[in-house]
Amino acid sequence: MTENDLYNYLQALMPELQFIENYTDDVPVPLTDYATFNVINISDRGWSQGRQADYDEERDKGVVKTYYDVQRIYTVQLDFYGANAYDNASTFKQTLQVGLAKTFGDVDLKSISPIRNLTFLQENKTWLKRYNFDVEVFVVDTVERHSPIIETATVQIVNRGNNFN
Repeated sequence: MTENDLYNYLQALMPELQFIENYTDDVPVPLTDYATFNVINISDRGWSQGRQADYDEERDKGVVKTYYDVQRIYTVQLDFYGANAYDNASTFKQTLQVGLAKTFGDVDLKSISPIRNLTFLQENKTWLKRYNFDVEVFVVDTVERHSPIIETATVQIVNRGNNFN
């Protein structure tokens, strides 16, 4: 799953709010409430497992499509800024938890961290309210490969002396 796919999936489960790209210098900071989204960790739960998916006799003689699936845990950090940062973090956390618990499919909920207060004093001596939480989700990522297969085999049984006919 790409970062944009994960971002779009999770954002569709939450209320409307302006999200900005973090870690970019050319994006102006909004004057209203806003949030950032960041994948901070991806860990595999095991080895990729193969499964046969498709065989096309006419197009690929002796080739089968194989999918390799691996379950991963994506840790996503959501940061909320602005005058309503606490309220937004609280609302988004609850809405995201409900959305992930009720939908079954590509992304499943593992855990959600507590909301953290990260309010800080800026260089211009004004306070910037910032609250955040992390969400861990299970995602099954798949890679497609084409593999050769054995289509036919001839088995010859050789009798070693016990033929009484």
